[in-house]
Amino acid sequence: SILFNAFFHLPSSLEFMNISSCSLNPAEIESLAQALPHLSQLTALNLAGNGLGVRALSSLVHILDEGNLTGLDLSENQLHTPS
Repeated sequence: SILFNAFFHLPSSLEFMNISSCSLNPAEIESLAQALPHLSQLTALNLAGNGLGVRALSSLVHILDEGNLTGLDLSENQLHTPS
């Protein structure tokens, strides 16, 4: 996809990425997860308002341990488990 290619062409010096309210789908989140290790200077990522569920975001869990993120906005997504 175009977004997949775009993620891999971002400058490694990128510090903040705002992709809120972009209607990202699980495949695009997976592409983002694959690209994030190459964005070594990224400290803030805004994924708010994409309607993402727990499964879509599970591919991003590793960045919390491996990356330099100090800010991650996941507000306005569907991050709840069924009761």
